[in-house]
Amino acid sequence: MKQKEIALLVGSTFIIVLAWIIFNIYHSANTSTIPDAVAIQVAPINPNFDIDTVQELKKRNKIDPALSFEKVADESFVTPTPIPTVEPFNTIIPVSPTPLFSETSSESAVLNIFQ
Repeated sequence: MKQKEIALLVGSTFIIVLAWIIFNIYHSANTSTIPDAVAIQVAPINPNFDIDTVQELKKRNKIDPALSFEKVADESFVTPTPIPTVEPFNTIIPVSPTPLFSETSSESAVLNIFQ
């Protein structure tokens, strides 16, 4: 290859890579990855609070909940009966080995199914 051909190849590759980078930057700047509804929800709030409103909220009467632990503990109510636990199906239960064939029979091997 001649020096002019190499310079032309390097120059055109540089221009293509530079155009590619510029296009990606432009595309990333103009394309949003979050929907508009989420963008509205994540908008920053005003950090300046209304001090008068905060003071009014502090002056409000405290409301006790209708059911508190102390009230429920004083009342007598029926406790539920515990539910018995059931063994899972994949539990292996050890079984003592039983011979399949009778060793006492002299004529033929008899299956001991009904033991």
